[in-house]
Amino acid sequence: MNINVLNDSDIEKCVNIFTPVYNKLKNYHDHHVIFEKTFSLDENYIFVTNHSLATYDILLLMGFFYWQHDYWMRPVIDKTFTKSLFFRKFVALSTAVPKPGYDAVKQVILNGESVLIAPGGMKEALRPYEDKYRVNWDDRLGFARLSMETQRPIVLAACANSDDIYHVKKSKITEICYEKFRLPVPLAHGMNKFFPVIPNRVKLTHMIDGPFYPPACSFSKKNNEERLKDFHKNLCQKMNNLLHCSLEARES
Repeated sequence: MNINVLNDSDIEKCVNIFTPVYNKLKNYHDHHVIFEKTFSLDENYIFVTNHSLATYDILLLMGFFYWQHDYWMRPVIDKTFTKSLFFRKFVALSTAVPKPGYDAVKQVILNGESVLIAPGGMKEALRPYEDKYRVNWDDRLGFARLSMETQRPIVLAACANSDDIYHVKKSKITEICYEKFRLPVPLAHGMNKFFPVIPNRVKLTHMIDGPFYPPACSFSKKNNEERLKDFHKNLCQKMNNLLHCSLEARES
């Protein structure tokens, strides 16, 4: 898949469409971003974040970096959403890169652009409330592999309270629809059970940590896989710790 490098016109189109939505959501959720440490935004990174059912917390993160730092990142979205004409147009307007187009995402990074990945994807978004405030990326090594193969660092972005935007219940129907058809059919509600799509008005705080630089690749495939697993394990631990810090920060 050939992915063109974005120009200012592409970004401007996206910004013009999503800015009103971003402003409303930012005010509704009193969105804030806290950096664990400062780092330069003069290079491209692989941003990695958790995935809530609402998903629009990712839009808030992108908006913050654009409006506060004039820094653009391209979201990576589930390839399922490119199957309909409507979502294909949405993907194009949002400058997103479809997943699991691994080579396409890799090309974007090598082109010198930043990407934003939520490794848990739809599976993580459908988690019931019993499993909220943590990630389980044990079988999601792709983002760490991208970092190693492109030698681009990872920046973690955690927003634990995004799991409170909607109250997701455990459901066999949800599990079957995901496992058999890869379709999101959640049993969930926001602040009003009669109008479940209305989101809970919770404060959202993103905690940012990084960059975390990948180990160098060696000529040995076995060594590379061992380094990848260690790097991935370390990132997962840091992400869950960062989610805990995000929960504490929401009270400040």
